[in-house]
Amino acid sequence: MPSALSPPEQRVVLHNVSWETYERVLAEHIDCSSPRFTFDHGELEIVTLSAEQERYNRRIADLIVVLAEVMDL
Repeated sequence: MPSALSPPEQRVVLHNVSWETYERVLAEHIDCSSPRFTFDHGELEIVTLSAEQERYNRRIADLIVVLAEVMDL
């Protein structure tokens, strides 16, 4: 359950967005974990995750890195 200090995720959907615009937005945010972008038939969804969700994502990513190292992958 999110803490009282953690803002909820925020979501915006833009319509009639070109694929080129989507690629440009991705390129401008290549080193960022947030916001997240999804594109489908001209609709661009932009989602900013809460701080708590980001912490869970980091923990899972760290676990995957450790497992890959242990398995020599």
